[in-house]
Amino acid sequence: MRIFVTGGTGIIGRALVPLLRERGHDVLVLTRQKPAGEGYVHGNLEDADVVGEALRRFAPDAAVHLAWENLPDYSLPQTLRNFEHSLRFLRLAAEAGCQAIVSTGSCWEYASRSGQLGEDAPLNGTEPFHAAKNALRFLGQAIARTHGMHFYWLRLFFVYGPGQRPQSLVPHLIASLRQGHRPTLKAPYNRHDFVFVGDVARAIAAVVEQRPAGTVYNVGSGRPTPVAEVIAVVERLLGSGETTDVPPGVPDQDFWADISQLQRDTDWQPAFDLESGLRETLQVQAGTV
Repeated sequence: MRIFVTGGTGIIGRALVPLLRERGHDVLVLTRQKPAGEGYVHGNLEDADVVGEALRRFAPDAAVHLAWENLPDYSLPQTLRNFEHSLRFLRLAAEAGCQAIVSTGSCWEYASRSGQLGEDAPLNGTEPFHAAKNALRFLGQAIARTHGMHFYWLRLFFVYGPGQRPQSLVPHLIASLRQGHRPTLKAPYNRHDFVFVGDVARAIAAVVEQRPAGTVYNVGSGRPTPVAEVIAVVERLLGSGETTDVPPGVPDQDFWADISQLQRDTDWQPAFDLESGLRETLQVQAGTV
């Protein structure tokens, strides 16, 4: 299968692109970096002519849209730029004859911050990022109906792994502990659904290859994990010999993914638990565990 990927050099793309190639797919990655060889095209989503020409020349069977630039900037101007570029990409991909498009959303689209959340849970449209993601999904579905293609929206929960932004939780923990500092966290008693990036890549690949009957799928571990547990596992794997005291508190976020629909419609299952995912992260990033 010929697969066009945006955001291929981000945390998810770095796991997904080699996986797709290992499975025998011909993958073309749009990158702002100078192409390192075959399989890359230099440009970004602002370059409509470059993107359109690359899509027409490559004639992909499927596209995976991961790009959403300058996170964690959730401001209205940046969100609108991302939305406009993403919408244009979906239209260009459809016009290039894509049979299926997979685009990634976020668990923050949900209104609730409590309990297990299924794909039909109420949505949040109060902030620019939430509203833009919801609107992009609806318009993506409309474009797909117009062009007679498949459109999939994968709501990702708390993805971690090699290549994550340094200010994110896991890289912050690792860096702090390696420097001999106790990590500073705002709400260590919160519980989130942490999912290893390798499992996310396999979920995307499963949807691209199998083209299941659904449209919206949650991608997570399927279980809530206290932030304090993440701290404890990282400390143990690093052999720090110390434990961080977590003050008592009532979580204001305690939610996780219902992943049963994706499990039902594809052969995907999470392969990594928290410890094995963190161990893999440390091995890839530093080779010390």
